[in-house]
Amino acid sequence: MYSWLRCKIRTALAPAVALLLLAPSGPLTAQEPLGGTGRDEWQRVPAVFEALGVEPGVHIADVGAGGGYFTDRLSRAVGPEGRVYAVDIDHPAILRLHEWRESQGRDNVELILGEVDDPRLPFRALDGALIVNAYHEMGAYEAMLEGIERALRIGGRLVIVDNPPRDSLESRAEQTDRHQIAIGLVAEDLERAGFRIVDRQPAFIERDHDDHTHRHWMLVAERLRFTVSPPADLDLDPAANADVADFWCAFSDPEPVLRERLSPPDSLDAAIGGGRLKVCYSRPSARDRVVMGELVPFDEPWRTGANEAALIHLGFPARIAGVRLEPGTYSFYTIPGRDEWEIVFNRSVHRHGIPINAAVRAQDVGGGRVAAELLDRHVETLTFDVRHTGPWSAELLLEWETTRVRIPVERIDDS
Repeated sequence: MYSWLRCKIRTALAPAVALLLLAPSGPLTAQEPLGGTGRDEWQRVPAVFEALGVEPGVHIADVGAGGGYFTDRLSRAVGPEGRVYAVDIDHPAILRLHEWRESQGRDNVELILGEVDDPRLPFRALDGALIVNAYHEMGAYEAMLEGIERALRIGGRLVIVDNPPRDSLESRAEQTDRHQIAIGLVAEDLERAGFRIVDRQPAFIERDHDDHTHRHWMLVAERLRFTVSPPADLDLDPAANADVADFWCAFSDPEPVLRERLSPPDSLDAAIGGGRLKVCYSRPSARDRVVMGELVPFDEPWRTGANEAALIHLGFPARIAGVRLEPGTYSFYTIPGRDEWEIVFNRSVHRHGIPINAAVRAQDVGGGRVAAELLDRHVETLTFDVRHTGPWSAELLLEWETTRVRIPVERIDDS
């Protein structure tokens, strides 16, 4: 039995999205750090924290927190202005961590009871996450990586530490049955999920114990959902490049400039009916301004974000807001109203978001109207999300300030 991938070997190491399977070895006390100090001698916590980018004020996820070894040390390292999200699927483990948090007054720790295929982390809230000796236990690893990717900000780090297999020629199932997994398999998983590998240490930890040697590798990956420019062979015309797995968001500035933008670039991926959809956009913030009706005027075309035109890439034929679209890439803009918005799709994809003039609108494919809703909470930064409504349908959710717009998406089966 494991608590979020808790297994018999309780080694942990790795910085970035944290999946820790650590069982408590005794009662929690206010005097002793969780996990004791003996583990610190071999766990290489400073190296883990350096790879994770831990510093005061950052937000880090400890997924599969178990006994809380890393939760404790992360809480102290990020300080009162930072935040640690301790995630586990084992309810007793969460209850024990609750007792520890209350006894030590760790107000910067948030406890989350996760699912085997969903860490239930807040959207775009994390600077990093950590997975230690747990990835090999994740049967739903693709869904877990998707949940982690959605929680990380651009440039956020995911670090995974795990046990190498005795025989690298064994199948994945054979490796995971032994609580092991090859570093190469995990690196491929990460790259498919939209991460970039930035460090790879096949022998991160080697220690002798009970007449044999424990070995652990470490991967450090970075969430990077955009490129400075599209690959040279990438055709962004609507009828071409229908495979969303090969699609990259293209932004006009060099990467260091993108990271400093007040309205940072972002993207959303979704699977609908077995096909893939991707939205590329920039995320302006309200910053104490009145958004709807002032910053974003009613009844006028809006680029729906900032900087470059917002793009949507479809790997399948679809009807979005009532508009029939073939597989490919389109820009889109909106015309907001008090009670209703128009969503307009456009063939011109190599353009800045403004102006939306007659020449741009001559390339419109079509538009559809959707209702605007009033939220009971404030959304500081423009956000796109997805909510599935059926096996072949979903809603793209646009939220900003106190407005939500639901854009229906339906995959079309022409077979």
